[in-house]
Amino acid sequence: MVRLLAQAKRKYEWVWNKDQRLREYREKEKAIYRAKYNDSAFRTKERARQQRYRHTNPDKVAEWMDKRRKLVAQVNDGTVGDNYAELMNEYRVCPYCSVKLTSSNKSLDHMEPISKGGIHSSSNIIVCCSTCNGKKHNKDFTTWIDSLPAFNRNVSTRAWEAKKNAAVGQMGLRLNF
Repeated sequence: MVRLLAQAKRKYEWVWNKDQRLREYREKEKAIYRAKYNDSAFRTKERARQQRYRHTNPDKVAEWMDKRRKLVAQVNDGTVGDNYAELMNEYRVCPYCSVKLTSSNKSLDHMEPISKGGIHSSSNIIVCCSTCNGKKHNKDFTTWIDSLPAFNRNVSTRAWEAKKNAAVGQMGLRLNF
């Protein structure tokens, strides 16, 4: 009887801790992938794999892009289109890594990610290199700048303060309709 209770308890704990185990597994897999991604041969191979996927699944890619466009349209305040040329010429070097910006590597980054409630507005967009934009992905600005070197952290903080008229960490009032 005691043995059956012990087995039932182990099974219950296993099921109960399923979410925790899944989180730990995902974190472990992310760490392994990040370690592999530091290898340039793996990066090249991974980029080729992603390009093959895009080429063989154009309908899925188009669906994802359409979903993204609709999301941006929902949170657009109209200031980006009017100021696009001005935004693209705002910086000569990336504020995140100090790489010289060219027309081929410029990218618009939402400081507060749209996926986390940010808006598509010129006050929320900064021009950076496409590499940094990809690395930042949908991280909050405060989390992202903590990972930058001190000099770039200062440049990025000043950019935030100029755009938002507030210190980093002071999020604006978000209106959800």
